Amino acid sequence: MCPELPSNKTRVKTPDLEEKLKVSLSNHLAAKEVLKAGEVNIKAGGKKRRVRSLIDSISQRSCLLKKTAQEMNLKPVEMKNIIHSVFGGSTLQKQDHRLYEITLQNVNSGLRFDIQVLDQPIICGKISRINKGIWEKDLKRRNITFADHGRGCSDIELLIGTNFCGHLILRKHLDIGMWINRTLN
Repeated sequence: MCPELPSNKTRVKTPDLEEKLKVSLSNHLAAKEVLKAGEVNIKAGGKKRRVRSLIDSISQRSCLLKKTAQEMNLKPVEMKNIIHSVFGGSTLQKQDHRLYEITLQNVNSGLRFDIQVLDQPIICGKISRINKGIWEKDLKRRNITFADHGRGCSDIELLIGTNFCGHLILRKHLDIGMWINRTLN
C-alpha cells in the first residue's frame, strides 16, 4: 500500500562487477550481423590516429578505449565519477573516468566533428567486419563505400553514443529492401 516503506521494497541482489562484465562481454554477434561500425580518424593534442569505431544509439555516452587515450598521450579536460547501468537494469559501482575532447574526421573526406568521450578499459568484445554480399552492387551504383569491410576483428577503440550519434546518421533505403545509415565513417 505504501511503496516508500522499507517493508514494501524488494531487494535485488546483483552480481559483482567482474561477473557483470563477463555477462555483458559474452554476448558476441554472428559474422552475418551488420552493425554501424567503421573507421574514423581521431585528432587530439596535435596527434592523429585511425581507429575502428562503433555507433551505438542506445549508449548514453561516447567512449574511447583507455589504451588508445594513453597511447596518444591525451590530456583529460575533466574527471567524472559515474555509476553505470547495464542491460537488465543492474548498476555497477561508481567508476572514475577521464573526459577527453577529440575531433572525429572521415578517413576519405574533410568532414569533421568535435565530441567528448570518456575513457573505458573495454568497449566491447570482438566484432567481425562485414563480408561481401548482394548489397555491394547497389551501394556502388549510389557511390557509397562501406567503411568496415574485409577480414579480421580488430578492437573497437571508439564508441559513439547517443550524445553525438544523432548528428552523424543519414538513412537511405536500398532497392533490395535494406536500410543503410550514411555516417561520418
